[in-house]
Amino acid sequence: IDRLSAHGYRELRLDERWTLATGDRRFLRLGGGALLAFDLADAALSTAGCVVLAAHTDSPALRAKEQGAAWKKGYLVVPTEIYGGPIRSSWVDRVLGVGGRAVVAGDREVVFTLPERVIIPNAAIHLNRKVNEGFEYNPQDHLVALLAADHARADGNARDELRELV
Repeated sequence: IDRLSAHGYRELRLDERWTLATGDRRFLRLGGGALLAFDLADAALSTAGCVVLAAHTDSPALRAKEQGAAWKKGYLVVPTEIYGGPIRSSWVDRVLGVGGRAVVAGDREVVFTLPERVIIPNAAIHLNRKVNEGFEYNPQDHLVALLAADHARADGNARDELRELV
């Protein structure tokens, strides 16, 4: 949006009436991640023609699920769901961050980044002897993030704690 603005594009809003003229450069935000920008030619559409450029970016990711967040054996575990087509094995045994968009009171959207880091551990080799033979990760069993440790915690639901962190 900053780049568009720097090049003379002005934002349009869906809840306002538009007045457009030849030579206008405008953009429109659609939903949480879509953007439409256009440049009206200095000549009529029938004379100048039209060029449409479109792009799509897919951001493979693991999304944290608040349902199922729990304290287990002193660890805050957060189940994930797959978005896009990530290479599942590349997400394990590394330090990961947690961030995104959340809907808060009043149906307001906020962008957040947690200061805490997470890890999705592989099972030890003696618990998963086939890991080097083309192991297939099951998202529900093998892609669960460990977010925090509090060994004094009893096992139980942690949905409220996860919401509070966000």
